[in-house]
Amino acid sequence: MRRHGVRGAAVRAAERGLLWVRRWFLLSERHLWFEIPSDGGAPPAPPDGYRVRRGDPTDVDALAALGVLNGDVARGWIEDGDQLWVGTHGDELVYSIWLHRGRVPAVAMRGGWMPLPANVLCLEGAYAMPRHRHLGVGRCAVRHAIATSRTDGSERVVVRIAEDNIASRKSVAKLGARAFARMRFLRVGPWRRIRIEPDGDAQLTAALERAFHERCRTPPT
Repeated sequence: MRRHGVRGAAVRAAERGLLWVRRWFLLSERHLWFEIPSDGGAPPAPPDGYRVRRGDPTDVDALAALGVLNGDVARGWIEDGDQLWVGTHGDELVYSIWLHRGRVPAVAMRGGWMPLPANVLCLEGAYAMPRHRHLGVGRCAVRHAIATSRTDGSERVVVRIAEDNIASRKSVAKLGARAFARMRFLRVGPWRRIRIEPDGDAQLTAALERAFHERCRTPPT
């Protein structure tokens, strides 16, 4: 108060209030959905000096220490059958990505999850240590995750990326990913609306939309 005066303090309080409203009351998101096809072959070997493997609770603790995720929440994901895949360089954990089946974390949604069709696997939450990027570790981890997680070949592997995240869109393009849907999510207080439009595969888009609206018991918009 002494430093900024009454007016300055009021302005900062208003700014904090507006930030709270935007975060918790009003939320608008636009995403693209991509499908990552199977290349039909064995997953590639990681670069020299690196290893790709299935993650475990110890890796969750390491990622939590880095501030990448909430350890308690992520351990619950593993207990529920979700898969963590990691890339390591010696004893250092340098890459991680999650593979979820039939649902995907969504903080803005009731319950914290967005439902997906039962045969859909969703990659989410990729993280790479800056000095280990652009070496192919992530692509290798994704290919291993897909190859070992498909049970009968009928599963579809998708990934959700914000429209303005150009870097991630370029990364999945290197995996042969194809956009199949656009999604807009709008939340105003307790009111929520989701709009999903085909941008390639209309059948997969319809399955995605159907899963969401059946779970939420609201008609498609």
